[in-house]
Amino acid sequence: MFSINRRGAMKLLGGGSLFAVLGSKSHASFNSLQIDELYSSLKAWRKTEEIEPEHYLDLNCNEHDSLDSLIVEEFKASKVLKVNGLVLSKIEVAFLAAVAKNKFKD
Repeated sequence: MFSINRRGAMKLLGGGSLFAVLGSKSHASFNSLQIDELYSSLKAWRKTEEIEPEHYLDLNCNEHDSLDSLIVEEFKASKVLKVNGLVLSKIEVAFLAAVAKNKFKD
């Protein structure tokens, strides 16, 4: 079933705090559920996409005035991925996957 809180948390991870998160390597700001969602997003991205999430963001974000309008366009065009049963636009998953790649480097 659709969870507003879970989707809201994922949107915050992906959109609002992306650039702040990319610059830091500290794990302190993430709880275990958020870490799981980040890794799940990266796994879903790598399973279905051939390009890196950062490249997808570069190709798609520069041509739009708002992230919300891009997300709506992607849903209309069926550019979506499932992450732990939650349907997200590819741009949302790309943001989360980019955070996972940059935040939790091994």
